[in-house]
Amino acid sequence: MGIKISTDAWVSVDTVKVVAPLGDLLSDPFPDFSYGQKTSNKITIAVFGMRNKVEGRYLLHNLAIKHDPVKNVLIVEGSPAGILLGQNVFGERNPMVAGYAMLRYACEKLKLPISDQLYSRWAGGDFKLERVDLAVNFRLSNREKVTAILKQMGLQLVVQNVFMRKARTGIYYAPGKGAPYSIVCYEKGAEMQHRLRSVLARGGAIDRPYQRLAARCRNVLRIELRLQRQELKKLELIEANAWDDDIAHEVFKEYVEKMPVHKVLRVVERKEIWANAKTAGKLFMIAHQYYPGPMTDIYRGDSYKTLRSRYGKSWGVDLKVRPTALPSFIPSLQISDVQGNEAYPFSFRWVNAIGWDRLPTPPDTIVEGVTFNI
Repeated sequence: MGIKISTDAWVSVDTVKVVAPLGDLLSDPFPDFSYGQKTSNKITIAVFGMRNKVEGRYLLHNLAIKHDPVKNVLIVEGSPAGILLGQNVFGERNPMVAGYAMLRYACEKLKLPISDQLYSRWAGGDFKLERVDLAVNFRLSNREKVTAILKQMGLQLVVQNVFMRKARTGIYYAPGKGAPYSIVCYEKGAEMQHRLRSVLARGGAIDRPYQRLAARCRNVLRIELRLQRQELKKLELIEANAWDDDIAHEVFKEYVEKMPVHKVLRVVERKEIWANAKTAGKLFMIAHQYYPGPMTDIYRGDSYKTLRSRYGKSWGVDLKVRPTALPSFIPSLQISDVQGNEAYPFSFRWVNAIGWDRLPTPPDTIVEGVTFNI
């Protein structure tokens, strides 16, 4: 039960934070950067470059750029696919490749004096990644199913008393407050429509391919894994050259599949379990499923915990959260009807326009071979 990520699911890199050494490049201030002093008790402890900004297409997916002349590093944070392709629905799967492409784009856009030798070092992964966001898009049959899933996931997290909060178009989960990683699940279409309205309200313009893509994402459930510096260091993935084409999928699968959104099971509906259970087990199933009060009304002392553990192991399920903890109008969804062969509605002219040596070749579908069982 729970979220299952198949071996061929396309995991895209979204936001990354790149910290790139400037090597022999002098640490003098860059032109057009504003610099300020960071002080403590009137004693200067460091001098940092203030954030600069490179605006993305439609004023979306901007890059935040900072130069630290003390550590002699350049810090760039943003979405490589967003800044280079004009959208972040799909993108490159290797954070090193994506991070370098974004880093080079930012330097060229700001006309920074970076040598070919330094670019070559960066291309080989000689920089750090202090944030990596990985994402998978689930295309479901309709938007109502997306909202129903998000509602059920949120309710399951609430009744388990884990750290979570509701975002504008979805839910945010972390294993604890201040945790070094988090998982965000949301309606991708609704988020893109919000961005569209924001751009139009500022007097901007958005071309038709992006509008069509936003419309096609109306029934897409997006799940993002956001890894911060501490977690990347723990995984030994803070160095960009530690990544390859497959690691992102492995990491995403490991973290998302252990997200606690699978702990509600309607065991009576599992025919194979019911057929093989003895009378005591069947009575436990019925009580677990339908009894409106606490199970300790029926099973005294520690007997409930003992039976819950025994049957859970025997049946291969988790019985910690009961279906009665959720409103009856939220179904126990079995999502196996993910639609494949859904081609993107426009050519990848944005990809071809940037002259990337290695194109972030997207799949022909938004999602392939993914099973999502709650």
